[in-house]
Amino acid sequence: MPSLAERRSVLPVSLAAGSVPDPELRQLENAITAERRTPQLRIISVESLLSLAELMTTYDVSHDDILAVLRPSRPTLDPIIDLMARLVAQRHAEVNADALVLPQGHGEVSSSQDIVPRGE
Repeated sequence: MPSLAERRSVLPVSLAAGSVPDPELRQLENAITAERRTPQLRIISVESLLSLAELMTTYDVSHDDILAVLRPSRPTLDPIIDLMARLVAQRHAEVNADALVLPQGHGEVSSSQDIVPRGE
């Protein structure tokens, strides 16, 4: 049986499959808002949940990072902004590493003209 601390950390999340008609999803959103349950409840599509799982496997995204996105926002947005900044920085590093290669016949880069994008 989960401890009290573990039970408090559980966040009810409703999965909205692609087959759920938009009016039904909107009705669920409205009910959560009307009951003032937005701090406790979240709705996520299967596609978005799979995207989060892909972020965990592809990038340096931890379980705690995913929970920061899924759990209701605290007054501080810094953890979400930090996650976004890390993802962008990782993507830029990948693009820069993939886009640059040394030209043939050069042992080292001597100027910016020696750097040639791949495929050219």
